[in-house]
Amino acid sequence: MFGFMEKMNEKMSSAMHGTAQTYKDAERKEKFMMRFFLKEIRNQVLALQFQFDAALETLDAQAREERQDIHPVVAEDLKKSPASTIVPGHIARRAKRQVSSMSSGLEENGSLLNVQIDRLASLLDRVERKASQKNILKDRFLFTCPIWGRGP
Repeated sequence: MFGFMEKMNEKMSSAMHGTAQTYKDAERKEKFMMRFFLKEIRNQVLALQFQFDAALETLDAQAREERQDIHPVVAEDLKKSPASTIVPGHIARRAKRQVSSMSSGLEENGSLLNVQIDRLASLLDRVERKASQKNILKDRFLFTCPIWGRGP
């Protein structure tokens, strides 16, 4: 699994580098699409992170069941203890993430999702309006163009 993650990281880095190079010369529509897809990719990667966190929690719970001397890191203990006593690494980073996620709460995560959905809906509405305006202008042009044999 680690090898897969390294390969994915390399491919994502090279794709991001290529996107950065082509973004400068891209048209407005292409730039919009690049930003849109990058945000969607970010959301997919975050979804993977949540799955990894859930798997890690399950493995930690199983380890605690197997050995009684394993105790979970408590966020309040991290806040109280001086920085020199905290061992850097995965456990400390995870505990800090847990502290920040506890302060944000699940309701906020749900509301963030709703905000993203609303924003996407408004963007789609804007795109549809622009497309319909272009069709209206195209129809007016065809209707008033003397070449097509139509006109007022």
